[in-house]
Amino acid sequence: MGHSLDLARRWDGLSSNLNLVSSSGSAPAYTGRFRLRLPTRLFAAPPASSYSVSPGGPVLQGANPLAAWRLSFQLFQGPALSLAIAAPKFAALGSTAALRVSTASKNALALTGLTASARVLEALHFIEKRVKTTVYNHKTQVDFAKGQFEFDCSGMVNWILQQAAPTAYAELKSERPRVAEYVKALKKIPYDQPSAGWRRVQKIADAEPGDVIAWPTPDWYPSDATGHMGIVAAKPEKVSGGYLIRIADATSLPHGEDSREGGTGFGYGDILITVDPDTGAGTGQGWTGRYSANTVIKTPIYVGRPLQ
Repeated sequence: MGHSLDLARRWDGLSSNLNLVSSSGSAPAYTGRFRLRLPTRLFAAPPASSYSVSPGGPVLQGANPLAAWRLSFQLFQGPALSLAIAAPKFAALGSTAALRVSTASKNALALTGLTASARVLEALHFIEKRVKTTVYNHKTQVDFAKGQFEFDCSGMVNWILQQAAPTAYAELKSERPRVAEYVKALKKIPYDQPSAGWRRVQKIADAEPGDVIAWPTPDWYPSDATGHMGIVAAKPEKVSGGYLIRIADATSLPHGEDSREGGTGFGYGDILITVDPDTGAGTGQGWTGRYSANTVIKTPIYVGRPLQ
């Protein structure tokens, strides 16, 4: 079965999307990433060249000096494939570009966003459009055909990051990360020194849609959970007492202005985050948003932006 790669969007010299097309008309079941290393010279419209690339193998150097560029392929999941790739036309070169290849397989997403945050939001919108049944479940169960999306809070974020930002997910270094692993990983990242997969956001006011937000359960609080987490769905709104943030999460206890008709599983809701007046960092969470000003639980709030 043959495969080819076509540019899904105009090449802009920095990054683009590629669609994998099967000659038989069926999409292979894998998701991969291409990295294109470009020379510093500038040129326009080099002749198209074909390159054979093997998953996980060494990078391949183009033979044409004008069109010389290094293409490596890393397979995240699925079968080994050999692909023939035609060099696109460039206007200007001089940096490293990541070209994402996404293909549909059973219960796996085909994401096309140029940034990890865009792909995270794309995954949320996919669930929102497809969901028919959802409950809070510590065992992740997803079935696209049935519209079934069952998670707990960390299970939902895990499922999305595995497909939208696999580098960020890998940095958690756990087979099944929980809130505690996210907090531990984010806590180690300096605000001014992003890791390969994450940028830690200090000020709650600077949180953006697609960011991961998490907080640990205080030692004194009667709960078996290590904490709670979700994904920022809208820019924080400054209100009396802190910031109102709409998040997407999986829970059995609805938030303020909650979208869950059944009161459980995947959905959207408002939370209130209090902040340190000097640093802007989160210092506590109010579960029901604007209705929880008097019931805020003091706990450090961690915000991380997936990078890849």
